[in-house]
Order: sequence, then C-alpha cells, then structure tokens
Amino acid sequence: MQRYIRPLVLIVIAVLLSFQLTPARAATIDYLRVKCSMAYAFGSVEEPAPYVRVTVTLASDLSNQLASIVVPVMRNGHYAFFAGYPRQPEGTLLIISVGEWDGTNYLRPATLTSRICGRNQTVPPTPTLPPTLPPTLPPTPPPADITLTGRVYDALGGPSSPVGETIVSVTVCAPRAFSTVADQQGYYSLFLPASYLSGCPTVTLSAQAPSSFYQEYYASVAVQDLALNPNVDIPLLPGATPVPTSEFPPTPPPTPTPVP
Repeated sequence: MQRYIRPLVLIVIAVLLSFQLTPARAATIDYLRVKCSMAYAFGSVEEPAPYVRVTVTLASDLSNQLASIVVPVMRNGHYAFFAGYPRQPEGTLLIISVGEWDGTNYLRPATLTSRICGRNQTVPPTPTLPPTLPPTLPPTPPPADITLTGRVYDALGGPSSPVGETIVSVTVCAPRAFSTVADQQGYYSLFLPASYLSGCPTVTLSAQAPSSFYQEYYASVAVQDLALNPNVDIPLLPGATPVPTSEFPPTPPPTPTPVP
C-alpha cells in the first residue's frame, strides 16, 4: 500500500507548488534529518520574515498533522527547528512543510519535501566506473597439418560420374605446389604440411583431367575454411565442343546467262 501512496503524495505536492511558486523567494531547507519520532533542520529565507512555520504530516493521511511549530527567523535570515511527534512505524513516509509566517498567515508558498523515517537518508555518491578497455582477442593459433580429401566428378553428371586419374594440386604462398592423382573413382587425398600453410590466408586449388574434354579447375580457398572442413569435391566442366566443318567448300550457285 505504501508504494501507491507516495506517487499520489508527490502529485499533490506538484499541484500545490504549481500555484505561483517562486523558488528564489521560498524558504530553503539546507539540512534536514527526519526520524520516526522527531525532525530537525536548519535553513534560510530569501525575503524578510519574522517566523517560519514547520509542519510534519502523515503522507498516508494528509489530514493527520503530527507536529506544527513556529520558530523565529534570526537577523541573518537563518532559522533552525526541532519538532517532536508520536513515534511512527519504521518506513513511514512523512511530509515536511517549511513556510515563512507572519504569525497568522503564510507570506509565500511553503517549501514541501518528504522523507521516509528510520532509513538512511544520505544519498550515496555515484560510483565511478573504471574506463572500459577494448577486449583483448586471443592470438590466432598457427595452422595445423591438413589432409585434403574429396572427389572429382563430371559437373553435368554429378558425383555418380567420377573423373579418375585427375591431377589435383594445391599452390601455397611459399610459392610451393603439392599434387596428387585421383583414383579411378575420382577420390583423392592430399597432405598439406602446416609449415607451408603458416602465413597463407588462402591457397589455390586446381585440377586437370587426363582428357582435354574437361576444362581446368581453379579455386581460391581460405586456409581457415580448409581447417574446419578439409573435404572438398571438385566438379569439372566439359570444354567447348568443336563444330564439325564439311570436307569440301559449298558449290556456289550458277551465274545466270543473260538472254540476247
């Protein structure tokens, strides 16, 4: 229930303060300490006033005024008060009003504030967070040996149409090339030592079929991708089929003979 009362009280306070309240002319509260059975504070007034009236009201019941005192304002414009009231349960929200008073009426709108009694009312300083440092990425581990495997096949026929005895090569950035020959079923296996892969972001994979019917295959492959998946199939595209030409040139049509 308490959590619903405080927002309502703050709304009431905002409405009260909206009626021609001039903060520069209102009484100021320089220090305030609220306990569950007493409150004491000191402050000052901006305009000359003989007294300051202080009230302590229960926030859950604005008609329940726990304390009301009038204290004189000193010549330097400062005031101090001590107000006692019946002890309230810890956690009770109280409203404290401080207004300049002429003995009968308020000279200006009162200054209103609220406190929860029995709790630490000192606002802790905002912690200073250390500067955020950029994350330190772990060093990239050196590449390990890679055994490249796969199958060479006809790109149009698919894996069921292997192209055997194809020369498969990998050129590293040393420069150095490693080669192997696929078996009759198109399967190949090629060992790539780590010492030659170190410092190479990519390598060139190539394949040349024993027959000129197929085009040569070239592809640039990242070493990191090969380390994650060393199985690479190679589809070979057939080359351009030559267009047959006739053995003899075509006979030109006869030239018509003009009629005399």
